[in-house]
Amino acid sequence: TDKYGTIYPSTISNAKNKIDKSTLFCGGSTTETASVQEGQRVPDIYSKITGNIAINASRSSKDVKGCTKTIDYFLKNHGKPNVIIIATNINTFGLYGRTKADKKILSKKVFSLNDPQSGLRRFSRKYFKLITPGLAKTRFHIKKQEDVGLQSSGKVNYESRLFKGCCYIAGGFNKPNSNIVFDWESSSNKEGYRNLLRDQLKELDNLINKYSLDKEKIFFFIEPNSFLLPKTSSNIDYRQYLHNKNGVKVDGETSAKWAKIYDDIFYNTVEQYGYKLLNVKISDLRSEYFYDAVHLSLEGSKFIGKFYSENITP
Repeated sequence: TDKYGTIYPSTISNAKNKIDKSTLFCGGSTTETASVQEGQRVPDIYSKITGNIAINASRSSKDVKGCTKTIDYFLKNHGKPNVIIIATNINTFGLYGRTKADKKILSKKVFSLNDPQSGLRRFSRKYFKLITPGLAKTRFHIKKQEDVGLQSSGKVNYESRLFKGCCYIAGGFNKPNSNIVFDWESSSNKEGYRNLLRDQLKELDNLINKYSLDKEKIFFFIEPNSFLLPKTSSNIDYRQYLHNKNGVKVDGETSAKWAKIYDDIFYNTVEQYGYKLLNVKISDLRSEYFYDAVHLSLEGSKFIGKFYSENITP
C-alpha cells in the first residue's frame, strides 16, 4: 500500500490532482484481492478497461460502517471522487453474526483468581481469535514455521489455513469449538441484521448530506459466492461450507440458500435507502473465478473488473 493505505497501483498517491475523475473502491478482502498479483486486482482491471482512475481502499473484514469511515476520511482529506463503489455484503453479515457471539463470550465468567487458566490471558486469547480469526491463524502458522526454522523464508502455509476454514467469517459460525452459535433461519437474526443495516446506512446517509455528495454516484455491489459451482480453481476444494446449529457441515446448495437469505436482506435494505445496486448473474459465474467460497482467483478478478467496466457509468 501507499502511505494512505490504498493498494498499488490503484492508490491515492497515483491519483493526485485527478481525484474528481477517480473511482473509489471500498470493500473487504474480495476487492482487496490479496491473492492476485499487483496490477491484476479488481480495481486495476476496471481501470485498464475503462481508462478511469481507480483507487483501491479495501481491507479484509471491512463492512458498511468501515467504508463510511473510509469515505469520510477520503472526502475530508482528498476531495470528491467521481464514483464510489461499496462491496461489503459478505463482511457486514459476518461481523453481525460475530457480534452476537461476542456478547455470549463476554457474558461468561472468564476472570477467576483461583484459576489462572481462566483469567485475563486466556480471555484475551479467545477474544483475539474471535475478532480476528484470519490474523490469529496466520500468527499460529508463522509461529509453527519459526519452530522448524522457516522464519527466514517469510512463507506462510496459506493452503493449510484455507483447508482449516480461513478466511470467510460466516464459514466459522457453528463450527465445533468456534464459540459462534448462529441460527441461519431465525426471524430474530434476520430482523436484527436488517436493523443493523438500517443503522449503518443512516450513518452513510448523514455523511452524504454532510458533504453534499450526489447519491447517484454511489454503487453497492453484491459480492457473489461459489457454493453452487461444481468446483473451484484449486485442485483441493477450499470452500468454507456453512455449518448448522448442531455443528454439522452442510452442502453447497444449503450454504448458498443460507447466504442468500442475508444477501437478499442486504440488497433490499440498501435499495430502500435509494442507492444503486449491482450484482452478477449466478449463471455467469464459473468455477475458475474462485479459490474458495468467496475469494477471487486471477480469472475472477478479471471477470468482476470487466463487470464493473460494463455496468458503471461515471
